[in-house]
This record gives sequence, structure tokens and C-alpha cells, in this order.
Amino acid sequence: MKRNDIKVVINRDGKYYVSNYCITEFFKIVNQELIFPNEMGNVFINIKSPTYSVSEYETKYKHIYNEYSPNALLTKSASGSSSLKQPLERPLNFLSSKLYVGNYTAYKFWQFSDWRIADGTNSRRGIDRFLYVPEIGIIGGSFDFWFSQLGISTNEIMKNYLSEVIILPISINKINVNQ
Repeated sequence: MKRNDIKVVINRDGKYYVSNYCITEFFKIVNQELIFPNEMGNVFINIKSPTYSVSEYETKYKHIYNEYSPNALLTKSASGSSSLKQPLERPLNFLSSKLYVGNYTAYKFWQFSDWRIADGTNSRRGIDRFLYVPEIGIIGGSFDFWFSQLGISTNEIMKNYLSEVIILPISINKINVNQ
């Protein structure tokens, strides 16, 4: 579930700052062994899912269809209809890898979804990649559609997508973490 009607408020030096725009996403946490990586929808975070990286997926997709998937920014569709192909006709979260951030075990996820919206914020799509720590929650991520609005080239965004670049925290609970 995604909402864009919630505001973030930060107090810095006695002054309050309110966000102009904030996408809030809700996920269901499950710990269930799965056989295939695409058995869960995009509202689920499951650290027991089989791993499947973006580059593995795009390599296989390109081999079969001779193009990048609709998940890639370079192929975003301006139509209002889905360009997803069977059996991946719905948005999904894939577990990509496990890594360590400071003293925490973190799990990297990426979302498979089409673009549908050719301009403006794509809150329906939501977060593209994120880092999840079971004891804490989501600690980093990337919204690729946001970076495309900032003038970053689609080639750079595609490079970040294929290598699963995400924004990482410099601290967790006020404790610095080494990147």
C-alpha cells in the first residue's frame, strides 16, 4: 500500500521543517521459505525468499525478449496499460542479496513493476530498491523516478538500476556505520 498524503516533520535547532512530498509505503513482513523468487507480491518483505539480482533478471529477460524489461527506466511506457509479460504480470519484490551495514545484517530488495506513468511522480510504482534490517526496518533505498526528474540521465539511472545502487545511511540509531 502506498500513500502520498503523509508529511514528514523534522525539528532542527528549534525550527520545524515539513516535507513538500512524501511517499509512504506499507509492507507486510513474512518469514516463509519459498521455491521460486516470484511467489510474493510487492507488499511483502520476505528474507527467506530465494535471491535473484537485477542483473540476473535483466540478462535472462534480454535473452528471451531481446530488450530490457519494462522495469528498466529506459523502456518506461507512456501508456496507461501494463507492459508486463506473463508470468510476471504484477508488481513483485525480489530479495537480491544479504550484506552487513555496521553490526546489522541487511537484506537488499528490488521491485519489479512497470512504469505506466511517463511524467510526474510515480507514487504507484514506489520504491525501486531498498535495504531492510529485521531489527529496525528499511534503512536505505532508491526511487529512480525521482532521480529522473532531477535531470540525471537515463543512462546513469540504468547503470544504477543494473548495479542496484541505493542510498545508504551514515548512521543507525545515532551510531555511525562504515560503508
